[in-house]
Amino acid sequence: MLTTEQLKYWFYIKNNDLYWANSPNNNTKKDTRAGGCGGQGYRIVMFKGKRYLTHRVLWALHHGEWPNGEIDHINGNPRDNRLENLRVVTHQQNCINRKKPSSNTSGFKGVIYCKKSSKYRARIKVDGTYLSLGSFLTPEEASEVYQQIANEWFGNYKRKEY
Repeated sequence: MLTTEQLKYWFYIKNNDLYWANSPNNNTKKDTRAGGCGGQGYRIVMFKGKRYLTHRVLWALHHGEWPNGEIDHINGNPRDNRLENLRVVTHQQNCINRKKPSSNTSGFKGVIYCKKSSKYRARIKVDGTYLSLGSFLTPEEASEVYQQIANEWFGNYKRKEY
């Protein structure tokens, strides 16, 4: 892993993005945007045969040290690397800020429809274990309970929209 001094030699921040301070090879020019789009929408930069997530490099350049943990994009947009949108979190905190899964059919995070009872069940995952929050007649009722409990357990780390 590059030291922060090495990062400062090779990169700089401009308009909330990563740029080359020095040319790493004949194909890359100094003062051009570094990296490209990687998997799951995150920007990456390849340097000396190693992949670096751009948001981690930006964090290290700005703070003078590599982040001690995961970096969370507060608004959930992996391409929004503004420093005010990045924060160091634990893996669990990062998971709490995930978007509602595309497979969700209730329309609300933490709410599933139970065919057997014809009710909506709210549940939340804490420390790797799902906790049942009860069954409700409407998905809105279940979501309200989920949001209340998520706020109590996770505060600012929970996703703002549901």
